[in-house]
Amino acid sequence: MIYSIILILNSVLASDLLSDISLIIFKSHSLLKSITTMVYMTINIQSDTLTS
Repeated sequence: MIYSIILILNSVLASDLLSDISLIIFKSHSLLKSITTMVYMTINIQSDTLTS
């Protein structure tokens, strides 16, 4: 009985941990995307001013 409670607690903790990790990955991915977009736009603006 106690063993099954521990198992349930473990699975709940593990799923919490997994959701936390996936949330962190998702956040860092969107952050990376926005940074990449900003860098890309900055390079484009600089190349535009260089060519004109």
